[in-house]
Amino acid sequence: MKEKDFYSVLQVSSSAEQAAIQRAYRALMRRYHPDAGWEQDAARTKQINAAYDVLSDPEKRRLYDAQRLKQEKGKEKKRPPSRPKRPTVAPEPFEAEPFEQRRGISERALFLWSLAFILTLVALLLTGP
Repeated sequence: MKEKDFYSVLQVSSSAEQAAIQRAYRALMRRYHPDAGWEQDAARTKQINAAYDVLSDPEKRRLYDAQRLKQEKGKEKKRPPSRPKRPTVAPEPFEAEPFEQRRGISERALFLWSLAFILTLVALLLTGP
């Protein structure tokens, strides 16, 4: 299972103070704790506890931030390939779409427009000159 970012688990920014982290932790535990929450989710509770365990301890948080920064720098160093890869499957031939679909007019809208036009003509014929 891919490990989530602890800051996103607790829904706080990476520059959040200890008090903000504690408030977010308590709010999430009230929501997701299996014994007291509205939404009982044991897996989510484990993630929240793991995130709070790391972010509440200043030394663990410093090490976590350093590791996170190192991972982000590693992603930046990777270069994109020099030339794009050729598609393995030939593209499908272009087929012209019907006029209604190109203009964005649905069948229902076309029907309603036609009905309104016919009713207008009938009303004009019945009222007379």
